[in-house]
Amino acid sequence: MALAATRAASRRVVPGRTEWVGLHKPLGYVVSRRDPRGRPTVFDLVPPVPGLTYVGRLDVMTSGLLLLTTDGEAAHRLMHPRFAVERTYRAVVHGMRGADIRRALARPVVLEGRPVRLLRVRVEAAGGHASQLTLVLAEGRYRVVRRLCELLGLKVERLIRLSYGPIRLGTLKPGSAGDLAVFAVPDYRHLVYHYGVAHVAAVVRGGQPIGPAPGRSSPAPVGWRLPEAAD
Repeated sequence: MALAATRAASRRVVPGRTEWVGLHKPLGYVVSRRDPRGRPTVFDLVPPVPGLTYVGRLDVMTSGLLLLTTDGEAAHRLMHPRFAVERTYRAVVHGMRGADIRRALARPVVLEGRPVRLLRVRVEAAGGHASQLTLVLAEGRYRVVRRLCELLGLKVERLIRLSYGPIRLGTLKPGSAGDLAVFAVPDYRHLVYHYGVAHVAAVVRGGQPIGPAPGRSSPAPVGWRLPEAAD
């Protein structure tokens, strides 16, 4: 079924402005400009902005928050392990009792000779023999959540990314996108490069500003929830 057009996909792009877009990536979409197998890509759902690139990937069967920007260097820094930007995922899994999952995740989980940078975890019952895991990681290795679960003998039924840094998915519908407009503060690039999205003053396009007033040199971290896009 074709997804409804989003507000972000139809808006006018301002030449020369740094663009930030938050997308609720649906299942079945590839995080790539083009797919040799002809599958739909996330670029079918966002504005045709020259130079727009994604901040981290989600595999084709994972849904949730995907950030895109025209600032390639900022995107690189947000993805780089050195900056340890937090990502939150929610997974519904089978194959182990909740208490056993908690015990297994209380110990370091090692992939490719390196411990997974798992900061926090919550395990809840999800009905039947399933468990729901909420995982906060400070890294973005390829398919890290799925591989972590596979290592523990867990089968992943559903996986969604809920947040990247302080940007949260909120109630944004699958296939819809929200525009992040950034204040023109003098030290904007410095803040993005050294602290990531957590220190960027962001506003919803047409909405109210969140975060510090323009010109503050050391703004506190801000959280921003993507709004529900209109149908």
